[in-house]
Amino acid sequence: MNWHYLFLKWSAVVQLALGLQDAAMNRFEQILRNDPDDVYALSSRAHILAAESKWDAALTDYERLTATGQASASVWFNKGFVLEQLASP
Repeated sequence: MNWHYLFLKWSAVVQLALGLQDAAMNRFEQILRNDPDDVYALSSRAHILAAESKWDAALTDYERLTATGQASASVWFNKGFVLEQLASP
């Protein structure tokens, strides 16, 4: 069991619960440096980016997620939403 990974993930969850998105993003970045295809970190980061209307960056993460073959239905839905936002005038 990777205790460092569990700590990063747990602390990111706590930071999100406290409304500290920037701090949580730093945790997700740390996780992704070690595992660029980590589904939890990619999904969480994409969700935060979309919430901040950073559509291009969110789409990049959703593209990576769907390319892994491990994307859930909600990931596909969120990717569609981001694509719709990018297509809106």
